[in-house]
Amino acid sequence: MQQTLLRPRLRVKPCPRPQGPIFLATPYAQVQVDTSTANTQSIDWLTLSGEAIPTILRSGPYRFFFYAGDRGEPPHVHVERGDNVAKFWLSPVRLEYSGGFSRTEIRRVEQFVDENREKLLRGWNEYFSAGIKAMKAQRVLVTDDALIVDLSDGRTVSVPLVWFPHLLHGTASERNHWRLVGDGEGIHWPELDEDVSVENLIFGNPSGESQQSFQRWLDRRAGRVPSQG
Repeated sequence: MQQTLLRPRLRVKPCPRPQGPIFLATPYAQVQVDTSTANTQSIDWLTLSGEAIPTILRSGPYRFFFYAGDRGEPPHVHVERGDNVAKFWLSPVRLEYSGGFSRTEIRRVEQFVDENREKLLRGWNEYFSAGIKAMKAQRVLVTDDALIVDLSDGRTVSVPLVWFPHLLHGTASERNHWRLVGDGEGIHWPELDEDVSVENLIFGNPSGESQQSFQRWLDRRAGRVPSQG
């Protein structure tokens, strides 16, 4: 299938923050095309329920796109052909749901998504990383079941503590002994040897540490293995 990759460069314009506490990993933002650097002839912008919808890839009758509010979920892509729609996770490629497609057709679309996974992931990262680098951690609170971080743009991000096993297995004193990395791009816990970036918090990415590495860390804490380096 002939394909065209559309890669707009974006900027994020913050919206007024709603009243009341916010515990979301999805920013309230309006996404706009930077027309000074983007090829506006190649960007297909639609509006649905007040959301901007970028088309990232086209192939024959299929349109592959993201909803502007998708940032709080793991990487995925939406597909439409006429009134038929589907959603695929990208890491790994897996069908979430479909409506209207036959089984044969949806398998063919899934194969196409798998073949173009890297392009779609690159498009996801470019679209949703706009403005992320400017967001910094300011205050940190670790409870028995959550990591709560106040950000420089006024939002609060809360994630389950189980996402970060080092913190989960730490004492209250160790959890409360933290410092900001740089000007707040990340958080470091020296006694627990844990580092968490603001970007990963916003994208909802838990620790990717292997079980083998985590077990070595547990063994060192128990005094069974000397620390390295």
